Amino acid sequence: MQGGETRTPRRPLSRKLVLVVVAVTAVVLTAQSVSHLSRLREAERSVTEDRLALAADFYADEVAHLMAVMANDADVLAASAEVVRGLGALRDASEQGAREWRAAIESIFASELRRRPHYTQLRLIGQEDNWRELVRVNQSDGAQVAVPETSLQVKGGEPYLSNVAARSAQGSYFSEVTLNREHGRVEGAPTIRVVSPIRDIDGTLVAVVVINADFEALLRQVDIELSDGIGIQLLTGNGDYLQLGGGNDPVFRFHTNPDWQRPAHSWVIEGRAPGSAIWLPTGGAVLARPVTYPTGGQPLMLWTVAFSGGAAIFDLSEIAQRELLVGAAMVFAAGATSAMFGRRIVRPLRTLTDAITTRGSLPDDVPLDLSGDDEAAALARAFARMSDRLVEKTARATAVFEDAGSAIVVIDEDSVIQDANPAAEALFAYARADLVGRDLGTLMPPELAADHGDRVRNGITKRGPMAANREVAVLTSDGRRIPVEIWVSSARVRGRTLLFGILHDITERREAQDRERELIAALERSNAELDQFAYVASHDLKAPLRVIDNTSRWLAEDLEEHLTEDTRESLDFLRGRVARMEGLLNDLLEHSRIGRSEVAGRIVGGTELIEDVTSLLDIPPGFDLVVDPGFARVKVRLMPLKVVLVNLLSNAFTHHDRDTGRVEITVSESAGWLDITVADDGPGIPERYHDKVFEMFQTLKPRDEFDTRGMGLATVRKYLTLEGGTIRIESDGVRGTRFHLRWPNPLGAEDGERLAS
Repeated sequence: MQGGETRTPRRPLSRKLVLVVVAVTAVVLTAQSVSHLSRLREAERSVTEDRLALAADFYADEVAHLMAVMANDADVLAASAEVVRGLGALRDASEQGAREWRAAIESIFASELRRRPHYTQLRLIGQEDNWRELVRVNQSDGAQVAVPETSLQVKGGEPYLSNVAARSAQGSYFSEVTLNREHGRVEGAPTIRVVSPIRDIDGTLVAVVVINADFEALLRQVDIELSDGIGIQLLTGNGDYLQLGGGNDPVFRFHTNPDWQRPAHSWVIEGRAPGSAIWLPTGGAVLARPVTYPTGGQPLMLWTVAFSGGAAIFDLSEIAQRELLVGAAMVFAAGATSAMFGRRIVRPLRTLTDAITTRGSLPDDVPLDLSGDDEAAALARAFARMSDRLVEKTARATAVFEDAGSAIVVIDEDSVIQDANPAAEALFAYARADLVGRDLGTLMPPELAADHGDRVRNGITKRGPMAANREVAVLTSDGRRIPVEIWVSSARVRGRTLLFGILHDITERREAQDRERELIAALERSNAELDQFAYVASHDLKAPLRVIDNTSRWLAEDLEEHLTEDTRESLDFLRGRVARMEGLLNDLLEHSRIGRSEVAGRIVGGTELIEDVTSLLDIPPGFDLVVDPGFARVKVRLMPLKVVLVNLLSNAFTHHDRDTGRVEITVSESAGWLDITVADDGPGIPERYHDKVFEMFQTLKPRDEFDTRGMGLATVRKYLTLEGGTIRIESDGVRGTRFHLRWPNPLGAEDGERLAS
């Protein structure tokens, strides 16, 4: 198929068609002359009506636009921050503040008047004191003059303010066109006013912004060129009018002026709705159109009336004579001319039509001869390219629709399914033929069907996405209830609204959620059982130990004179094992409670933290604890970091293999973290035990040789795991061990406070 950009025809099709029409018309000119003249008369009337409608509609639209601009100006001024704040100052502030705000508002009003030369006044009128003017700026001959405060007036008796407080509309509204009054005297030209209410936060009316405009000057802003014989009148409901064209002066006539006369065509709007032209016995015609403009109620009625004086467009007698003279000469040439030019003109269109009708689309592999340099050839080429794009776009959309993994249904305003894809067939277990034409509400549980209908009715007024990721349930053909996630969008297609629903089966997600809830419930039961075990360990298991301890003590006392050194050592060994067992139970109980009970969260400085930790340590003689001065600059939550540090430092002292030693604790701070290191010069920990030492009841020395229960580092790691921190060991296994602790500490990031050194 030939492509390329559409070229402007060198030989316009209209010229060729005129030649054909003239030739064909000449053949039948004699037989159809009377009919032809009649059609010309009808065409003349139609052209006149079109010209009247065009003039009336254009002028009505232009006037409506000017009034909309005027209403928008009033609303913008009423909503501006300067006017609102200034209004508050004028009502509540000191005299000095009021003068400053009045000057600021006067400057804003003067700027607006310079921008709109046809505005005559801008006023801010407060509701208090019977609608007293707070600010007024007048415009005359291009100069803007602010009215002194002493000359401001009370406007409570003006008709345009008489019921402003009772209006429900929030926006501006127009008053009737009246003569402007100052201090009770009529001054200036007929004036139209727009009033924009200002309400406080609870909706109470507190003031209005009023723009006065010279109505005649406003109307003269419309630039319109009228055809010969066409005139325009703008009429108000009171009989005021401005007439353009028609041989009259374009002067505004106000109904109270001494020279006022009722407009000649005012009868056309009395009790009539706008419609087609009304033809007059004189041959002229009149057509009226209302001016539609923004209003807050109490409308100002404006009409545009276009009229024609009845001048003829065509000279029918001259046309008849000309047709009779040239008709005979044109008959012979008509047939040959029509055949020669007509075939060449329509050839591209005929080629394009044949390709579409025989194949249903434009295939890329079959070239079409659409050459030519007139409108028909250009139209054929443009249509062919448009058809190609449409076919490609349709193919992509069809592929997405048919191959989508999610179900897609298309419904109309009545919730009737218009189309469905294969995934929808699989979801609902219906064939597409059974889905199309079915009400979608019948595929939902009864409790959801009514709500679905309301959503469809609400959705037909919207464009684009309506609902996203909403979870509902649908019913399959065999009655199964399937949970789905639905996304709905709407679009206008050929004058009607279609809704597109994408449904995704979330059965697996729901099942996963159910399993998650079951696991949480099982975990809660496990925690409860762990609490019960802790109670048993702390009470029922410790009670027999206390009996054994007491009994061994009583035996030692009762048999003191019979005990030998070996039996006394055995009893001491027994009591030591009882004490160790009780300690193990206490450590196990404490370990099980980590993370399942609230830990005190008092915020302290690093210095206080170290003081609390060292007060709980039993530092052997000959050992030194060196604390990094950096602790004085940090701020932390005391618990459970205190417990962690006590365990790490206690291990460092307890497991040292010499009579003297040194333990050092340092700290550094980064965003949201504390990096703490506990280093000792005791025996190292071989790398193969770096993970094992954090397990419960693990120790690197026999318990008979060294009395320890192996729970300290297990407690440290559990607290770190719960808090989201980390710990690692650095040691060569020979001498010295460093525990690197990374502890989350968001306090510095939250408030930026630091304690002084």
